[in-house]
Amino acid sequence: MYGTKVRLKDLAQDKSAFICAPSPVYGERDVTVRYRVLDLMWRPVGCIMRFCIVHRPVRGTIFLLSTDTALQALQMLELYGYRFKIALRFRQAVHVIGAYAYHFWMADMKPVRRGSGEQYLHKTSDTYRQAVRRKLRA
Repeated sequence: MYGTKVRLKDLAQDKSAFICAPSPVYGERDVTVRYRVLDLMWRPVGCIMRFCIVHRPVRGTIFLLSTDTALQALQMLELYGYRFKIALRFRQAVHVIGAYAYHFWMADMKPVRRGSGEQYLHKTSDTYRQAVRRKLRA
């Protein structure tokens, strides 16, 4: 099932196996990247993975992987570029807007130790459970 082991570092050194193309990453104009695509069996996941080795002139070499072997190398690089836009949007939402910062709390709640997360609502009174339902709907 497994063939001979190959080192990605060694595959990245073979300059003749690379293809040149304009960079598909947003905001990069007049940048030419060199890439190499290999479909290899990767033992930790036990399936064939698409490995894309990309030499970028200023930012250096990156190794991209995908379980989708139909994905083209330049598509992989373009999607990798979007990753930073998405991370920036989440960071802005957290810091500027305060999204994801809601903390569920009611005055009637009994103190719970940090990190325990154990609240047994089935052991509480019916009035308390109704208050929790009302709070969740708010």
